[in-house]
Amino acid sequence: MDLVGRHGGVVYHDVTERRWALKALDAGVRGLICVNSHAGGHAGPLSPQALIDELGDLGAPLVCAGGVGDPARFREAFALGYAGAGGDALHRTHECTAHEDYKRAIIRAPPPTSRSPTS
Repeated sequence: MDLVGRHGGVVYHDVTERRWALKALDAGVRGLICVNSHAGGHAGPLSPQALIDELGDLGAPLVCAGGVGDPARFREAFALGYAGAGGDALHRTHECTAHEDYKRAIIRAPPPTSRSPTS
C-alpha cells in the first residue's frame, strides 16, 4: 500500500466477510470490494444485503461485486447503500481496458440468473 500511495493510488481489497474486511482495513486499504454470493468463480457466502449489513459500519467505501449484470441490479446495489458496483457487465464496456479476448468471452457467456440482491 505504501508503494501505491506514493504514486497517488488508492487500494481497494476484495472481501467476503467481516474478518477479511478488518484485516484489509488494518493493512491500510481505503475501500472494500464486497464479493457476495452472486459473484462468479470466487463467490462469498453472503448475499449483497447481508454483506453490506455486516460491513456498513466500518467507515470505508463499499463496492458491490456479484450479481450486477444489468441496469436494475446496478441501481439496486446503490439502493442498498453501496458506494459503487462492479462486475462482468462493466468489464465489457469500451472504457474498460481489459483484453478484447476477455471481453468477447464475457459477451459469449450465458446471462446471469436473475436474483435479487437481498436473496
